[in-house]
Amino acid sequence: MGSEEVCFVGQIALNWPIFKQKFYTDFLVVERNSVPTLKPVLEQFDFKTLITGNSNTKQVSDQLKLEADKLGINNHIVSQQGALKLVGRNRRNK
Repeated sequence: MGSEEVCFVGQIALNWPIFKQKFYTDFLVVERNSVPTLKPVLEQFDFKTLITGNSNTKQVSDQLKLEADKLGINNHIVSQQGALKLVGRNRRNK
């Protein structure tokens, strides 16, 4: 099986570079309240799972989860659900 990619976002969306095309990653980790809504994220990234890190406020984490749930995007809030184990996550038992 191939490796999974993780991208960390810890900078306010207004400071992001403009990509010519969407950036793909398996897991997008949002930190430091850098993304208060999914709109700028969805414009720049194509991802499978949104992970909201511990450095976000409860309000931001809850907002991102609400939006992700409405859009059918897998999501995980570390402060509420604990660490998300990525190693071997999609590998089959032999």
